[in-house]
Amino acid sequence: MLKHKRFMALLLMVLTLLSMNIDSFVYADWTTSIYEEKKVTPIAKGVHHENILRFTDTGWLNINVLRISLAEPSTSLELLMGPNGLGEKSRLSDMVSTNPNVVGAINGDFFMTNTASTIGPMVKDGQLIGTPSSRPEQLGTFNLSKDNLASIAPWVSIRIDLKGKTTPFTQMVGLVNKESDYNGVVIAYTPHWGAKAPAPQPNVSNPMYVVVENDVVTEISPATSEGKAIPAKGYVVLTTSSGSSNVSQNLLLGDEVELSYMVNPDLNNLQLTLGGGGVLVRNGAAVSAFTHEITGIHPRTAIGVSQNRQEVFFVTIDGRTASYTGVSQRDLANIMVYLGAFEAMNLDGGGSTEMILRPLGESNRKIVNTLSDGGERRLMNGIGVVSNAPAAELGGIQLSAADTNVFVNTSRELTLKAFDKNYNPFNLDPSQVSWQVSGVEGTVQGNTFRPASPGKATLTASYNGISSSLQFHVLANPVALQLSPATLTLGANSTHQIQAVLVNQDGYRASIHPRELSFTIPSNLGSVDSSGIFRASGQGSSGLIQANYGSLAAYQAAVIGHQDRILGDFETLMGTF
Repeated sequence: MLKHKRFMALLLMVLTLLSMNIDSFVYADWTTSIYEEKKVTPIAKGVHHENILRFTDTGWLNINVLRISLAEPSTSLELLMGPNGLGEKSRLSDMVSTNPNVVGAINGDFFMTNTASTIGPMVKDGQLIGTPSSRPEQLGTFNLSKDNLASIAPWVSIRIDLKGKTTPFTQMVGLVNKESDYNGVVIAYTPHWGAKAPAPQPNVSNPMYVVVENDVVTEISPATSEGKAIPAKGYVVLTTSSGSSNVSQNLLLGDEVELSYMVNPDLNNLQLTLGGGGVLVRNGAAVSAFTHEITGIHPRTAIGVSQNRQEVFFVTIDGRTASYTGVSQRDLANIMVYLGAFEAMNLDGGGSTEMILRPLGESNRKIVNTLSDGGERRLMNGIGVVSNAPAAELGGIQLSAADTNVFVNTSRELTLKAFDKNYNPFNLDPSQVSWQVSGVEGTVQGNTFRPASPGKATLTASYNGISSSLQFHVLANPVALQLSPATLTLGANSTHQIQAVLVNQDGYRASIHPRELSFTIPSNLGSVDSSGIFRASGQGSSGLIQANYGSLAAYQAAVIGHQDRILGDFETLMGTF
């Protein structure tokens, strides 16, 4: 009967969709929403995470938002880059690891795939550490002033000169901490780049290095393929073509020099700048035309600012997966308006789209969106939110489980997290937690719930006068056991967590821990340990994994390869189009 009711509900939804005007499927609008679910969780003082799951006329949207209050004194923003500097692309998780107080982050600016260069400028702690590649007036930049007000607008202009302090000398510097194969460009490399200035591109003429330490020229030499060490208190200027001639004729060892900056907006009033793509929202409305548009339906990343300039939005939208297709840039602009952005701009998306945060009550940070490439892409930069809120007294506890359906006489592992009044993780003593089971018969031992009768169960954990409850649906009489995926393809000696579910006659499902099962596995295929980890053998083979729960049996085909070999990845361009 229950299966029949669920089938009729599904059929009604399908008929409703089919009855819509067919134009809505062709010209999709993300606001054509059939269902929306929103979950809001504080993760730090002044920082909230929103997960919005919306079903539209074109499928599911998974939107993750970090709302950051700049009015909170313990909260600040930080420009992120790799631990080895801007000269080396890095995963966002590696960038985040450089500061243990980062509680949330997203990927940043667009970048060149064949060189270490972002499209837009970068300012960190009031210092210009990266110039725009070109035409800054057409691209958005996120700027944070020294009085902690955020804004999004293109940079108007920038000029950098290497000037003599003791003798007349001027050489225009075109780029800072970027790579370029343009002959005639002059580039300054600071310690933010890394340990060494890079070798010149092979097509440039007469490349030279000018090494400056404590504002004094200490070396003028031809550039080589080994690069040049960057002084800790100085920089290296790579000149080419006429710039090298100017240096050779007018600059001497021991001359005092300086880098002179003329930047609009005023660099003296900036603490942070992150470059990006086209401006999405201006004065609270989506712009009518984009100066820079990434067409198509993709995963997206954006950053927005509230009207009072004291709230910042980090936003990611999943795409290019079986579950989520993504959105257009026009839809992204409308979504930013819906979220409350007065100004917003597009950041790098696609395989770069990523959000990392520290979940409430946890110390470790994790990726919360679905990565379209299946793993992290190496990036040039990102932006993070930092919380320096001090430790405080216990603020709350949170009880959760991976699956709230469970069968009688099986077990379900529980997770109990605690946080203080500033939303920092709080260490609780498990021995002091008391448990109560109501609605069914059952017990909790350690972190494991084992029900003894079916029905609706409520588990309540109490600690130091604070409680948290969780509802469970306890099922009985399973009729089928299933393993997934149907076929397991692994490399030699690799591992895989066994995934199993029980199903009852009404179609209700509940995961079951592999320790509740017995396994029969050919010796040349591999073995399963007590935690349910299958370890493949060291030789190529194939066969069936058999699992049993009482009289129920399930089978999983397994193919074990001799070795894995990477044929290509995003980092090395191997194809032509």
